[in-house]
Amino acid sequence: MSSPARVLVQRFVDIWRGGDMEPLRSFTTKDCVFQLLPQSMKHAPMTIDQYIALIQPGLAEWGKEGEPKIKIEILDFMESAAGDKAVAHSKAVDSFGPNGVPYNNEYVFMFTFVEENGQKKISHINEFVDSGYFRDFMAAVSAAKETKA
Repeated sequence: MSSPARVLVQRFVDIWRGGDMEPLRSFTTKDCVFQLLPQSMKHAPMTIDQYIALIQPGLAEWGKEGEPKIKIEILDFMESAAGDKAVAHSKAVDSFGPNGVPYNNEYVFMFTFVEENGQKKISHINEFVDSGYFRDFMAAVSAAKETKA
């Protein structure tokens, strides 16, 4: 049986498939902080509301018709003995970004959990991305967009 932390991490990963980020609010604290890393990407920490506002609009352009938006698989999962921290090494697989550009980025998500009203919730998310891959992916999306025009 999976731990409560593992269940929440899987829910986080599964949200990307459907492309609707709103359900994040049901298992994150109101003051949840999201940080996209490494810092060289120059993203300031965000509230969960800011994170959803950043991600949600662009997801409509992701994925192929009738398929998940972004399929993320958890490759490795570690949890603290107290269950208040977890790390998930993950990878997007068989996914497609805007203009059909293949997307297979790699991530390390670091989660902090707290009890809120008797429920375990996520209070902090650090997302490390392969910044080199992401840079090249965004260049390919731009090139594909220009080709279509």
